[in-house]
Amino acid sequence: SGGMSKSDLRTWGENISYGHYNVIYAHEGFMNSKGHRDNLLQPAYKNAIVGLEYSSNKSPYFTINFY
Repeated sequence: SGGMSKSDLRTWGENISYGHYNVIYAHEGFMNSKGHRDNLLQPAYKNAIVGLEYSSNKSPYFTINFY
C-alpha cells in the first residue's frame, strides 16, 4: 500500500528547526521547547517523516512531520 489514508492525516503535527548545525542539537532544541516536545511525545502519532534541507553556507533545516 505505502500511501497515507485520510484517517492517518486526521491528527498531524510538524517540528521545524533552523540554526542548529547537527541533528543532536536540533533534537535538544525540540526537547527544550514545550510545543515541540509536546509534538514529539504526542501519543496519537504513530508515524513520522524526517527531512533535512541544506542551503548554501547556512545551517540546515531539520523537519519532523508526525501523523
